[in-house]
Amino acid sequence: MEALLKKELEQVNTRPENRKNLLRKLLNKPDFFTEILQLADTGNKLAPKAARAIELVSIERISCIIPHVDSVIVISKKSRNDSVIRAMAKILEMLISLHYKKNNPFQFQESQLQAIVEICFDWLISPQKTAAQVYSMGCLIELGKDYSWIYPELSSILKNNYAKNSAGYKARARKVIQQIEKQ
Repeated sequence: MEALLKKELEQVNTRPENRKNLLRKLLNKPDFFTEILQLADTGNKLAPKAARAIELVSIERISCIIPHVDSVIVISKKSRNDSVIRAMAKILEMLISLHYKKNNPFQFQESQLQAIVEICFDWLISPQKTAAQVYSMGCLIELGKDYSWIYPELSSILKNNYAKNSAGYKARARKVIQQIEKQ
């Protein structure tokens, strides 16, 4: 089955119909989803495509990723590939948003939340692409509701890194700093 999945990933490109076909297969075959998580964790040439596929599944049906939260955290910690990190950052932001929704049955364990805080701060202080940093800001602004120490640290990092970053980073950083100052 792994060979079949690898073949599917190799054929995926930017064409929407290719991505939709893979998404449909992943949603219909849970075994594929476990395997694609393993591929995203390998660091091989298919890891970015596997991570993007996981992201697409998460966007379509976030409940599919919930049993695999620990795997997402491990991949997020280990990966050095920009494309994998971007996908994992977006998934983490979606999961954190879900965690803070009212009447939501999904709740992270304390150890998972602490790992996500650590990962997000690492992405903010290391030379990451803007998308990963922006998604990290989104996670941390939510997590700051429960961890009072996050807001001062986050604000300090954003202000220190503001001048040397992209327009997208600056726009999100301004919004986050404004949200922090309202608290």
